[in-house]
Amino acid sequence: MKRIRLTTTQDPYFDSAWSLYQQAFPEAERRLLETQAMVINHERFHCDVIILDSKVVSILFWWNFDQLRFVEHLATSPAQRGKGLGAQILNQFLAESDIPVILEVEKPEEELQQRRINFYQRLHFQLNTHFHQQPPYQPGGEPLELLLMSYPSSLTEEAVRFFHKECQPIIHFNVLMD
Repeated sequence: MKRIRLTTTQDPYFDSAWSLYQQAFPEAERRLLETQAMVINHERFHCDVIILDSKVVSILFWWNFDQLRFVEHLATSPAQRGKGLGAQILNQFLAESDIPVILEVEKPEEELQQRRINFYQRLHFQLNTHFHQQPPYQPGGEPLELLLMSYPSSLTEEAVRFFHKECQPIIHFNVLMD
């Protein structure tokens, strides 16, 4: 298994990564292809694919900021789920830096959402209850109220304000272009 950073939509692995991205996330939680093509080579953005036997088995889209790393999207192909691959990928990612990590999860209103939270908690992520809205990924979309999870410790109100003010405008730059 190896992790490769893609910097263009012309990369041979991009189509497989994009297909997994579209399968794994609802429309409101993902970019349009043309927006992804603009963000993929942003210096802070990492469009990583995990390759096993020459196939994309997982994606890890994340942002590298000076004070934190933001995991935007993590997904594993259906054929690889339940085999510990997601935990292996995240554990390796966490071991690469001492910079805190933030990610978003849906509120635990259904069993699947609670299972996702439990997955991250087993990896020592903390569930935070500060108010958080994800700006829309697509023009004309609505913001989504989500929860933030953080590693290795809980977030302070100040850290959440920093994320909202300094990081979200870069991550969701397409909203600013409307």
